Amino acid sequence: MDKEGALTVVKTYAIIFYILSALDFLGALFIMFMGSALGGLMPFPAMPFVSGAIALIPLIMAVLLFIAGNNLRKRTETGRILAIIASILLLTSFPIGTVIGALGIYFFAFEPAVKSLFQARQPSVILTSQKAVSRHTRKVKRKTAKHKPARKKRRSR
Repeated sequence: MDKEGALTVVKTYAIIFYILSALDFLGALFIMFMGSALGGLMPFPAMPFVSGAIALIPLIMAVLLFIAGNNLRKRTETGRILAIIASILLLTSFPIGTVIGALGIYFFAFEPAVKSLFQARQPSVILTSQKAVSRHTRKVKRKTAKHKPARKKRRSR
C-alpha cells in the first residue's frame, strides 16, 4: 500500500468512528429513556437505575470512538493506539463491527504504510510545539523589557 492509500484508510476510519460514535450515543439515550419509561410500568422499582447502568456501556464506547476518530483525523500516535483498542472492541458487534474491527486491527497494527504515517507525523508535532513555546517566550521577554521603568541616575554631591 502506498502513502495515498494509507491516508485514505486513516480518513475513512476517522469518518467511520465518528458515525459509530453518534450511533452508540443515540443507542445509549434510547436505553436510558426506554428504561425510565418502562420503569413506571414494571414492578421492579430500580429499573431506571439499571437501564442507566446498562447505557454506560454504549456511552463509553461512543466517547472512545469519538476521541479515536478525532485523533486519527489529526494523525497522532495516540489516535492509532485508540483505533486499535476501538477495533478490538468493535469485534463484538457482529457482523459489520466484526469486519470493521478486523480490518482496523490489520491496518493500524500491522500495515507498514499506515504506521509510517503516524511515525512521520509525530516529530513535526513536537517541533511545532517547541517552536511555539520559544516564540511565546521571546514575546514575553520583549514585553517585560519594554515595560520596565526607567531608572533615574542619582547625582553625587
